[in-house]
Amino acid sequence: EAASMPFGLKKKPILSKSSLKADDEENAGVTIEDFQPDVLTNQKDVGEEIVEDSTDEFMLNEEFLMSKTRWPERNKLYGHAFELYCIATTKKGDYIVTAAKSKKKKYANIFVWTVDSLNPICQLTAHEFTVHQMQFSPDDKYLLCVSKDRQFSVFERNDDEKQPFKLVQIQNQAHKRVLWCC
Repeated sequence: EAASMPFGLKKKPILSKSSLKADDEENAGVTIEDFQPDVLTNQKDVGEEIVEDSTDEFMLNEEFLMSKTRWPERNKLYGHAFELYCIATTKKGDYIVTAAKSKKKKYANIFVWTVDSLNPICQLTAHEFTVHQMQFSPDDKYLLCVSKDRQFSVFERNDDEKQPFKLVQIQNQAHKRVLWCC
């Protein structure tokens, strides 16, 4: 067995057909015959290509993952000064909210985008540093945000199309350590 570096993140084993056995604990009973890439890609012919091309070894490489398992890029969201850190969408699918890495309050704004136009319609201000996670309530009425500044904030949805969310609660120093998730 050997290893390769997909996406430069970690080492991934290259499994040979002979090392894949149904009773192997390491593979959790999965064999090369059980691999079904059409489940990941929704394309029936992809798996046949992989199995035919790789007679001795079986590996999902970076090229396959990039071309077959990711959603195609349709638009880019421009507006933040730094790279996006988190994103959330309403259950209804009409709004997207994004937050970027930030070491200053002026960059810690949350952008609200309409799905129809993919343009930012407003910015929500509540945090001092990077917002780590945002989550909408099941009825899309509230947006909860947690951040590196140890605060959480709650925004309520209203009927104003230009400012669809209003800050209703912010809890300063909610914890002694960073809030990572909602």
